[in-house]
Amino acid sequence: MLEAGVTGLEIAERLEITKQAVSQVITGRSTSRRVQEAIAEACGVPLDDLFPPELNAAAA
Repeated sequence: MLEAGVTGLEIAERLEITKQAVSQVITGRSTSRRVQEAIAEACGVPLDDLFPPELNAAAA
């Protein structure tokens, strides 16, 4: 994310959630499609490249 010029805090503020919630999604401890989409969009990367569907299914 830093390479894309965005921080977890910035994403959290956009979504009105805690930076800890963003961190949990990044580290795979939690799944949230909304947060994943925001991270992918901020990084300019396709969602499935950052969060492959098979990993989301395993975490559910």
